[in-house]
Amino acid sequence: MLDTFARKEWPVAQSWLSRVYGLGVHDCEDVFQEAFIVLWNHMRQGRFDIHHDKVGSYFLGICKKKAQETMRKKQRFVPVPDDVLAAREFSAEKSEQLLLTFESEASLREKKETMIRQMLRQMPEPCNKILWAFYFESFSMQEMAELYGYASAAAVKVTKHRCLEKFGKWCSEKFKTMFR
Repeated sequence: MLDTFARKEWPVAQSWLSRVYGLGVHDCEDVFQEAFIVLWNHMRQGRFDIHHDKVGSYFLGICKKKAQETMRKKQRFVPVPDDVLAAREFSAEKSEQLLLTFESEASLREKKETMIRQMLRQMPEPCNKILWAFYFESFSMQEMAELYGYASAAAVKVTKHRCLEKFGKWCSEKFKTMFR
């Protein structure tokens, strides 16, 4: 399901990011991957209602923010007027078709957790344990320090950051193979 969404939105996002921001393919892939992770986290946290919101428009909004971050990092910030983004909306029919692809919310949550669990299993320890404990079990840094034998919460935070970077690179590679 997420794979289908990503495959459908990739050409739209790449074209838009290239046209509006002048990003190359590599930067477009990075922005797309970061936006996809943000979308997934928003859905997981209940900040986005898949049944009431327009997924494509919401996703492009996230891409816009991520592209602007990329441009700021490269010292090439280009503001995008909101009317440019508003022009890209799903019709009611397309939105309905997309929503029909999703099963119940509980089933969707289970599928996402299964997918992430499989991806985390492929990560080396301690990354798999730390990322799962933080994002899915809501453990604090201090709780993880005590649980996994770290000297401090700060040490766990550094390890979590490094693991998240590894996870992002791994996801990026996965997306590259998906869109070939």
